Amino acid sequence: ISAQISLYPLRQEHLSPAIEVVRTVLCAHGLQVEVGPMSTLVTGAVEEVFAALQEAFVKAIATGHVVMTITLSNASSAAIALTFTTADGTATAPGDYTRTTVQ
Repeated sequence: ISAQISLYPLRQEHLSPAIEVVRTVLCAHGLQVEVGPMSTLVTGAVEEVFAALQEAFVKAIATGHVVMTITLSNASSAAIALTFTTADGTATAPGDYTRTTVQ
């Protein structure tokens, strides 16, 4: 899935500690992280994205009051790599199938 995250530290003298802690957590979870000027886009497995978001919010609120907005989507634009090779098993080549490798 993908998640677009915006973090707004409130009533804090410095904004960057809350924002940096969120970025650090997202990266530590091994998610693909694209930091933008107003929001951050992360992609990864559902369980990992939700775990990272929960941890990021908990650590961000430890810095003070924050608002975190999240938009979730399962229509991720992340590239997917696929490699497969056919091989004999219950079927045999060339009679049952044609051998091929795709990358």
